[in-house]
Amino acid sequence: MLSDAKARKMKPGDKPISDGAVRGLYLFPSATPGSGKWVLRFVSPLTGKRRDMGLGSYSAVSIRDARARALEARTLIENGGDPLEERRQREDDAKKLAKIPTFEEAARRHHADRAEGFRNKKHIDQWINTLDQYVFPRIGKRPVNELGPADFAACLKPIWLEKPETASRIKQRCDAGDGLVCGQRPYPGEPSPSGGQTASQAAGQKGARRTPTRIAVAITAGFLSRRPACWPTQHHQSHAGAPYPDGLQVR
Repeated sequence: MLSDAKARKMKPGDKPISDGAVRGLYLFPSATPGSGKWVLRFVSPLTGKRRDMGLGSYSAVSIRDARARALEARTLIENGGDPLEERRQREDDAKKLAKIPTFEEAARRHHADRAEGFRNKKHIDQWINTLDQYVFPRIGKRPVNELGPADFAACLKPIWLEKPETASRIKQRCDAGDGLVCGQRPYPGEPSPSGGQTASQAAGQKGARRTPTRIAVAITAGFLSRRPACWPTQHHQSHAGAPYPDGLQVR
Protein backbone atom coordinates (compact mmCIF):
# COMPACT_ATOMS: atom_id res chain seq x y z
CA MET A 1 0.00 0.00 0.00
CA LEU A 2 1.27 3.45 -0.91
CA SER A 3 2.71 5.58 1.91
CA ASP A 4 4.06 9.11 2.15
CA ALA A 5 7.56 7.76 2.62
CA LYS A 6 7.33 5.81 -0.62
CA ALA A 7 5.69 8.72 -2.50
CA ARG A 8 8.43 11.17 -1.43
CA LYS A 9 11.07 8.85 -2.94
CA MET A 10 9.44 9.00 -6.37
CA LYS A 11 11.70 10.41 -9.11
CA PRO A 12 11.02 11.62 -12.66
CA GLY A 13 10.99 8.66 -15.04
CA ASP A 14 9.81 6.16 -12.42
CA LYS A 15 6.86 3.88 -13.17
CA PRO A 16 3.45 4.87 -11.77
CA ILE A 17 2.83 3.54 -8.26
CA SER A 18 -0.44 1.77 -7.54
CA ASP A 19 -2.16 3.05 -4.41
CA GLY A 20 -3.10 -0.47 -3.35
CA ALA A 21 -6.16 0.68 -1.42
CA VAL A 22 -8.48 1.89 -4.18
CA ARG A 23 -8.65 -0.04 -7.41
CA GLY A 24 -7.29 1.92 -10.36
CA LEU A 25 -5.74 4.74 -8.31
CA TYR A 26 -2.15 5.53 -9.32
CA LEU A 27 0.46 8.13 -8.48
CA PHE A 28 2.36 9.18 -11.60
CA PRO A 29 5.77 10.86 -11.23
CA SER A 30 6.19 14.49 -12.23
CA ALA A 31 9.25 16.49 -13.24
CA THR A 32 10.05 17.28 -9.59
CA PRO A 33 11.37 14.53 -7.27
CA GLY A 34 8.95 13.64 -4.47
CA SER A 35 5.90 14.93 -6.32
CA GLY A 36 3.43 13.40 -8.70
CA LYS A 37 -0.05 13.36 -10.16
CA TRP A 38 -3.01 11.30 -8.98
CA VAL A 39 -4.81 9.39 -11.73
CA LEU A 40 -7.81 7.09 -11.47
CA ARG A 41 -8.01 4.55 -14.27
CA PHE A 42 -11.40 3.06 -14.94
CA VAL A 43 -13.62 1.63 -17.68
CA SER A 44 -16.50 3.95 -18.50
CA PRO A 45 -19.92 2.28 -18.10
CA LEU A 46 -21.15 4.60 -20.85
CA THR A 47 -18.62 3.76 -23.57
CA GLY A 48 -16.86 0.63 -22.38
CA LYS A 49 -13.52 2.37 -22.91
CA ARG A 50 -10.68 2.92 -20.45
CA ARG A 51 -10.35 6.46 -19.17
CA ASP A 52 -7.87 8.32 -16.95
CA MET A 53 -9.23 10.84 -14.47
CA GLY A 54 -6.88 13.31 -12.81
CA LEU A 55 -7.47 13.81 -9.10
CA GLY A 56 -4.87 16.46 -8.35
CA SER A 57 -1.17 16.55 -7.58
CA TYR A 58 0.81 15.09 -4.72
CA SER A 59 1.48 16.46 -2.15
CA ALA A 60 -1.15 19.20 -2.58
CA VAL A 61 -3.67 16.36 -2.49
CA SER A 62 -2.73 13.94 0.26
CA ILE A 63 -2.94 10.18 -0.06
CA ARG A 64 -6.00 10.18 2.17
CA ASP A 65 -7.80 12.83 0.10
CA ALA A 66 -6.88 11.13 -3.17
CA ARG A 67 -8.39 7.87 -1.91
CA ALA A 68 -11.56 9.68 -0.85
CA ARG A 69 -11.93 11.26 -4.28
CA ALA A 70 -11.23 7.96 -5.99
CA LEU A 71 -13.80 6.14 -3.84
CA GLU A 72 -16.41 8.76 -4.67
CA ALA A 73 -15.70 8.28 -8.37
CA ARG A 74 -15.79 4.50 -8.00
CA THR A 75 -19.21 4.71 -6.36
CA LEU A 76 -20.50 6.68 -9.34
CA ILE A 77 -18.98 4.16 -11.75
CA GLU A 78 -20.63 1.26 -9.93
CA ASN A 79 -23.96 3.04 -10.29
CA GLY A 80 -23.52 3.31 -14.05
CA GLY A 81 -22.11 6.83 -14.28
CA ASP A 82 -18.95 8.27 -15.74
CA PRO A 83 -17.15 10.63 -13.32
CA LEU A 84 -15.38 12.45 -16.13
CA GLU A 85 -18.69 13.19 -17.83
CA GLU A 86 -20.15 14.34 -14.51
CA ARG A 87 -17.19 16.67 -14.02
CA ARG A 88 -17.55 18.07 -17.53
CA GLN A 89 -21.25 18.71 -16.94
CA ARG A 90 -20.53 20.60 -13.71
CA GLU A 91 -17.94 22.74 -15.48
CA ASP A 92 -20.36 23.50 -18.31
CA ASP A 93 -23.08 24.46 -15.84
CA ALA A 94 -20.70 26.76 -14.01
CA LYS A 95 -19.75 28.51 -17.26
CA LYS A 96 -23.40 28.99 -18.19
CA LEU A 97 -24.24 30.44 -14.79
CA ALA A 98 -21.29 32.82 -15.04
CA LYS A 99 -22.91 34.36 -18.13
CA ILE A 100 -26.08 35.37 -16.28
CA PRO A 101 -25.97 39.14 -15.67
CA THR A 102 -26.55 40.82 -12.36
CA PHE A 103 -29.63 43.00 -12.02
CA GLU A 104 -27.52 46.16 -12.32
CA GLU A 105 -25.77 44.90 -15.46
CA ALA A 106 -29.07 43.96 -17.07
CA ALA A 107 -30.76 47.22 -16.06
CA ARG A 108 -27.92 49.37 -17.38
CA ARG A 109 -27.91 47.41 -20.62
CA HIS A 110 -31.65 47.94 -20.94
CA HIS A 111 -31.25 51.65 -20.16
CA ALA A 112 -28.59 52.04 -22.83
CA ASP A 113 -30.75 50.23 -25.39
CA ARG A 114 -33.72 52.52 -24.85
CA ALA A 115 -31.90 55.81 -24.15
CA GLU A 116 -32.67 57.16 -27.63
CA GLY A 117 -36.37 56.92 -26.85
CA PHE A 118 -36.23 59.52 -24.08
CA ARG A 119 -37.27 63.09 -24.87
CA ASN A 120 -34.37 64.75 -23.10
CA LYS A 121 -31.21 64.01 -21.15
CA LYS A 122 -32.92 64.74 -17.83
CA HIS A 123 -35.30 61.84 -18.34
CA ILE A 124 -32.43 59.60 -19.38
CA ASP A 125 -30.54 60.38 -16.18
CA GLN A 126 -33.61 60.14 -13.94
CA TRP A 127 -34.44 56.68 -15.20
CA ILE A 128 -31.15 55.14 -14.16
CA ASN A 129 -30.40 57.41 -11.18
CA THR A 130 -33.45 56.28 -9.22
CA LEU A 131 -32.45 52.64 -9.67
CA ASP A 132 -28.90 53.57 -8.78
CA GLN A 133 -30.05 55.19 -5.54
CA TYR A 134 -32.80 52.89 -4.32
CA VAL A 135 -32.47 49.51 -6.05
CA PHE A 136 -28.87 48.74 -7.00
CA PRO A 137 -27.50 49.02 -3.42
CA ARG A 138 -29.86 46.22 -2.35
CA ILE A 139 -30.05 43.85 -5.31
CA GLY A 140 -27.79 45.27 -8.02
CA LYS A 141 -25.02 42.69 -7.57
CA ARG A 142 -27.31 39.66 -7.55
CA PRO A 143 -27.87 37.51 -10.68
CA VAL A 144 -31.26 38.12 -12.22
CA ASN A 145 -32.32 34.48 -11.99
CA GLU A 146 -31.97 34.55 -8.18
CA LEU A 147 -34.28 37.49 -7.54
CA GLY A 148 -37.78 37.01 -6.20
CA PRO A 149 -40.77 39.25 -5.52
CA ALA A 150 -39.81 40.21 -1.97
CA ASP A 151 -36.45 41.49 -3.19
CA PHE A 152 -38.11 44.24 -5.23
CA ALA A 153 -40.65 45.11 -2.56
CA ALA A 154 -37.83 45.52 -0.05
CA CYS A 155 -36.39 48.26 -2.28
CA LEU A 156 -39.71 50.14 -2.50
CA LYS A 157 -41.14 49.69 0.98
CA PRO A 158 -38.86 52.24 2.74
CA ILE A 159 -39.90 55.06 0.37
CA TRP A 160 -43.46 54.14 -0.59
CA LEU A 161 -45.06 56.45 1.98
CA GLU A 162 -42.32 59.06 2.22
CA LYS A 163 -41.76 59.44 -1.53
CA PRO A 164 -44.76 57.85 -3.24
CA GLU A 165 -44.13 59.50 -6.61
CA THR A 166 -40.53 58.30 -6.72
CA ALA A 167 -41.53 54.84 -5.57
CA SER A 168 -44.23 54.68 -8.21
CA ARG A 169 -41.76 55.60 -10.94
CA ILE A 170 -39.27 53.02 -9.72
CA LYS A 171 -42.04 50.46 -9.69
CA GLN A 172 -42.86 51.34 -13.31
CA ARG A 173 -39.22 50.91 -14.24
CA CYS A 174 -39.34 47.44 -12.75
CA ASP A 175 -42.68 46.65 -14.37
CA ALA A 176 -43.37 44.57 -17.45
CA GLY A 177 -44.46 47.54 -19.51
CA ASP A 178 -41.16 49.30 -18.95
CA GLY A 179 -38.89 46.36 -19.68
CA LEU A 180 -37.98 45.24 -16.15
CA VAL A 181 -40.42 42.93 -14.48
CA CYS A 182 -41.04 42.41 -10.80
CA GLY A 183 -43.86 40.76 -8.91
CA GLN A 184 -44.63 40.68 -5.22
CA ARG A 185 -46.24 38.13 -3.00
CA PRO A 186 -48.09 39.41 0.07
CA TYR A 187 -46.18 40.47 3.13
CA PRO A 188 -46.89 38.56 6.35
CA GLY A 189 -50.40 39.44 7.47
CA GLU A 190 -51.65 40.50 4.03
CA PRO A 191 -54.30 38.43 2.20
CA SER A 192 -52.98 36.15 -0.47
CA PRO A 193 -54.15 37.01 -4.01
CA SER A 194 -55.05 33.36 -4.49
CA GLY A 195 -57.10 32.97 -1.35
CA GLY A 196 -57.73 33.95 2.24
CA GLN A 197 -54.40 32.79 3.61
CA THR A 198 -51.76 35.28 4.63
CA ALA A 199 -48.23 34.97 3.32
CA SER A 200 -46.96 33.99 6.75
CA GLN A 201 -49.55 31.21 6.97
CA ALA A 202 -48.67 29.96 3.50
CA ALA A 203 -44.98 30.08 4.33
CA GLY A 204 -45.59 27.89 7.35
CA GLN A 205 -47.14 25.09 5.33
CA LYS A 206 -45.02 22.08 4.61
CA GLY A 207 -43.57 22.30 1.14
CA ALA A 208 -44.56 25.94 0.66
CA ARG A 209 -42.59 27.56 -2.14
CA ARG A 210 -41.51 31.11 -2.74
CA THR A 211 -43.76 32.93 -5.19
CA PRO A 212 -41.73 33.45 -8.36
CA THR A 213 -41.53 36.26 -10.84
CA ARG A 214 -41.00 36.10 -14.56
CA ILE A 215 -37.27 35.12 -14.21
CA ALA A 216 -37.35 37.36 -11.16
CA VAL A 217 -36.17 40.16 -13.36
CA ALA A 218 -36.99 40.17 -17.03
CA ILE A 219 -35.07 42.54 -19.20
CA THR A 220 -36.36 43.98 -22.47
CA ALA A 221 -38.09 41.74 -24.96
CA GLY A 222 -35.08 41.98 -27.23
CA PHE A 223 -32.69 41.10 -24.43
CA LEU A 224 -34.83 38.15 -23.34
CA SER A 225 -34.88 36.87 -26.90
CA ARG A 226 -31.08 36.60 -26.64
CA ARG A 227 -31.19 34.90 -23.24
CA PRO A 228 -29.45 31.51 -23.44
CA ALA A 229 -31.87 28.63 -23.01
CA CYS A 230 -29.55 27.19 -20.37
CA TRP A 231 -30.29 29.95 -17.84
CA PRO A 232 -32.23 28.70 -14.83
CA THR A 233 -35.80 30.02 -15.04
CA GLN A 234 -37.33 28.80 -11.82
CA HIS A 235 -38.72 32.30 -11.23
CA HIS A 236 -40.16 32.85 -14.70
CA GLN A 237 -43.89 32.95 -13.97
CA SER A 238 -45.68 36.30 -13.74
CA HIS A 239 -47.93 37.11 -10.81
CA ALA A 240 -49.98 40.07 -11.97
CA GLY A 241 -52.13 41.74 -9.37
CA ALA A 242 -50.08 40.66 -6.38
CA PRO A 243 -50.03 43.48 -3.80
CA TYR A 244 -47.02 45.57 -2.91
CA PRO A 245 -46.83 47.21 0.51
CA ASP A 246 -49.60 49.70 1.28
CA GLY A 247 -51.53 49.03 -1.89
CA LEU A 248 -48.78 49.13 -4.50
CA GLN A 249 -49.85 46.82 -7.28
CA VAL A 250 -48.10 45.13 -10.19
CA ARG A 251 -50.31 45.48 -13.22
